[in-house]
Amino acid sequence: MIGRFLGNRDEPGRLPRRAKGRLLAFLTFASGITLLTDVIPSDTPGLHRTLAVQLVVIALALSVVFWVLPWRRLPHGASLVFVPVAFGLVALGNYADPNPYTYGLPYVTVFLWIGTSHPRWTSVASLPISLPAFILPLLTMPSAAGTWVGSTVFTLGLCVAFGEALAWLIQRLASAQRQLAAKRSQARFQALTSNAAEIVAILDESGTVTYCSEAVHAVLGLSPHALVGSRLWDRVHPDDVCAAERLVQHCVGEQASNQHGEFRVQHRDGSWRHIEAICRDLRAEPEIRGLVLNARDVSERKVLEGELAHRAYHDALTELPNRDMLLDRLGHALARSARTGQRTAVLFVDLDTFKIINDTLGHQAGDDLLVSVAQRLRASVRAGDTAARMAADEFILLLEDLSDIDEARRVAERFQMQLRTPVELGDQSVVVSASIGIACSDGAEGVLADDLLRQAEVAVHAAKDHGKGQIAWFDGSMTRTSLDRLALEADLQRALENQEFRVWYQPIVDLPSGRLTGVEALVRWQHPTRGLVPPDKFIGAAEETGLIVPIGRWVLREACRQAKAWQSVWPLVVSVNLSARQFQHPGLLEDVASALRDSGLAPDLLKLEVTESVAMDAGVGTIQTFQALRGLGARLAIDDFGTGYSSLAYLKRFPVDTLKIDRSFVNGVAEDEQDAAIVRSVVALARTLGMRVTAEGIETAEQLEALRGMACDDGQGYLFARPAASEAITSLLQAAATAANASTPLAA
Repeated sequence: MIGRFLGNRDEPGRLPRRAKGRLLAFLTFASGITLLTDVIPSDTPGLHRTLAVQLVVIALALSVVFWVLPWRRLPHGASLVFVPVAFGLVALGNYADPNPYTYGLPYVTVFLWIGTSHPRWTSVASLPISLPAFILPLLTMPSAAGTWVGSTVFTLGLCVAFGEALAWLIQRLASAQRQLAAKRSQARFQALTSNAAEIVAILDESGTVTYCSEAVHAVLGLSPHALVGSRLWDRVHPDDVCAAERLVQHCVGEQASNQHGEFRVQHRDGSWRHIEAICRDLRAEPEIRGLVLNARDVSERKVLEGELAHRAYHDALTELPNRDMLLDRLGHALARSARTGQRTAVLFVDLDTFKIINDTLGHQAGDDLLVSVAQRLRASVRAGDTAARMAADEFILLLEDLSDIDEARRVAERFQMQLRTPVELGDQSVVVSASIGIACSDGAEGVLADDLLRQAEVAVHAAKDHGKGQIAWFDGSMTRTSLDRLALEADLQRALENQEFRVWYQPIVDLPSGRLTGVEALVRWQHPTRGLVPPDKFIGAAEETGLIVPIGRWVLREACRQAKAWQSVWPLVVSVNLSARQFQHPGLLEDVASALRDSGLAPDLLKLEVTESVAMDAGVGTIQTFQALRGLGARLAIDDFGTGYSSLAYLKRFPVDTLKIDRSFVNGVAEDEQDAAIVRSVVALARTLGMRVTAEGIETAEQLEALRGMACDDGQGYLFARPAASEAITSLLQAAATAANASTPLAA
């Protein structure tokens, strides 16, 4: 209740400003009431009744004013302004009422107010004001004139003693209260910090630890007492001492803000822990009086950040630098090259048969192959060079500070030699080759990393154009070729969208009878400006970009549709070539089934041709694909037989109907004994395996007679007919039908 009356303290050890005003109002009210007790009796001797009544009214009015004044908005010393007013009322009251019993009471109330509401010695400081208030009334009363000196000393001394005693008592109580609050605050602080997961420490300005929480044991394996008295950076990593000192220095004097810092601190076991710290200057707080440091262990976060940074700049599979890191290193290498005049070379490595291996043996085998290639790349370069992975089967070797540009070729050849060692992928042994394009800076300024990479990529395309496992240096002429290739690829995409492709057909004849038995579907490109583009001008680009898959799908559907339309004129088998990408494409079976279903063509009237090299590169996967296609009812043929590296063990297991002898052997079959022997062997092999044989590229009657003599089954070539559009083939079929009715074969 007293606390509610006085108001809450707004400074330790001192009455709140509102409490001072209310106490002043109370004491003023008490003085007025004291004087009023003398006014009420009508026979009080020596009383100046009128003046006393006026003083009572003034005192009561002032008590109301003092009560309602906004003391919280006034400074602490504002209440001293009313000391002269109080002593004025005392003087007038003493003059109005000379009663010796009430003479000193107003002084006591004033000095009690001073003692409770203001610091010590304020009572002494107010004596010059109180003396006139005490002495002047005495001088006006002759009865007291002889004793005013003694009364002054006694009364004022007693009042000052009361006031100072009360002020001393108030200060002692406030000091005890502060000490008790400090102990409670410290106990509460320790109770909070002892269970905190973060380290809480108090430091002085020099960084010496004066307090440390129990959490330091869990974080650093140390007891809090072991750190008290030591400096913060005694256990900080030598490389981070400056950061710890800077944190403390910036914290001192910055009471309004927190200072952040990170440094490594040694654990009891000798390891280093990453610590994130926040420091604040709380020296002005009586309960703390120091710099408060909150620290937590962020070692796991640092490890995670390091792993994320590593992943951001490294390939997840091979652990080689990725494109971003390569570009950064290449940029720095070119900058050094411009300063030193040394050369920088980029080797663009593209694996030749990776996709076949990946599709045949599975993605895990492909990943294992890439890891093995990455290890061999690292072994091919110097310690200061960089081996990076760009894409699926594309790698980059960055060679810096080359004094001899031939060193780049030697590195490329050394890597190709390492690739000759077979890679064991499960129970399969695989040898992979790589095409390598080389681009080299001349040490001049202004060379950009992207430009050098692009030049190396252009060079690797040139290397691939010359076959597998080749090395090519970039030169200016390749840029034009590369631009032409890009334009061709764009035109191919547009041609597919605009339906610019056409299917031409070349007849296939039964050699013994001369009867037309089938046609081979051949794709042509009706370019809007170039005219009819032969397949050798665009099939390679279509294969490389993957457009060969949708193009081949369209050719298959169109050939089946046209073959079905011809059945009413002449029954024949239509042969459709499957490219390497088509044969390995997972949607091949659905494409064939859909083409047969939508066209209505009988499955045994469709023959799918795959080159010997594609069949052999696919390995065991070829047998599975062939069996699945045979399950649809389609016939199968091996094209360009004799130009690859057929394994008879595989050939025996292939469910193939036809072997097609390459035209390179047919050209010399009439006059070259070796070519004739090869053809004779192929025919014999086919007979043994129960297959038919078709000879390609028959152009002369001599070739025809030689092949008939070797019992070759079928043939095609310019001797019979050139490839033509469907309308021309329709006319040819109608002529064949007429000739058949007249018993005249197509070719004699």
